[in-house]
Amino acid sequence: MPRSVTAITGQTFGQLLTRTLPSTFKFLESLGYEKDKDYVIGRKPPKTFLLPYERILKHENFISFKNGNGYLLLSQDRSGSGRGPNVDREIVDEALTLDKEQYDQEVSPTNRGNEEHFGFKSPNPVKQHHGFRYVSSMPFMQEQKWLLDFGNTMKKKPA
Repeated sequence: MPRSVTAITGQTFGQLLTRTLPSTFKFLESLGYEKDKDYVIGRKPPKTFLLPYERILKHENFISFKNGNGYLLLSQDRSGSGRGPNVDREIVDEALTLDKEQYDQEVSPTNRGNEEHFGFKSPNPVKQHHGFRYVSSMPFMQEQKWLLDFGNTMKKKPA
C-alpha cells in the first residue's frame, strides 16, 4: 500500500536490528532495492520520496521507501513506546517472545489508520488493510500458548 505505515514489532530494538532486519535488507538487495536510493533507514527521507499519509515527525526508528510506504519499528523493551501511532498493517517478529497483554494494550490498538485511503471509507478498499502477520518459532511455554490458540481460532473462521 503506497503511502501506508506498517509496524514491525519485536521484543527489543536489539532483536529487530540484529536478527530481523539484516536478512530483510539482504532480501531487498536481491530484488534490486538499494539503500539510500530506494529506501532510507532512521533518517528523514529525501524530498523526492513520497510521504506516508500518516505524517512521521521522528525518523529514528523508521524505514522510508520511495513510494511513501514506511515501516515503524516498535518494541516492548521501552514500556509505552508502541502507544499512539496509527498504522495500516502489523508485522510481529518472534511473536512468542512478546508479552501478549502488553502487546494487546499498546501495539494492537494502533492498527487503525487511513480508512479513507485503504479501508472501508475508500472507493477501492485494500483487503490487507489492518491485516497482521505473526512470525515466530514454535511456542514451548504455557504463556506462549496464545500464539497456537490464535492460529487455531483463525483456522475455524470462514474466509
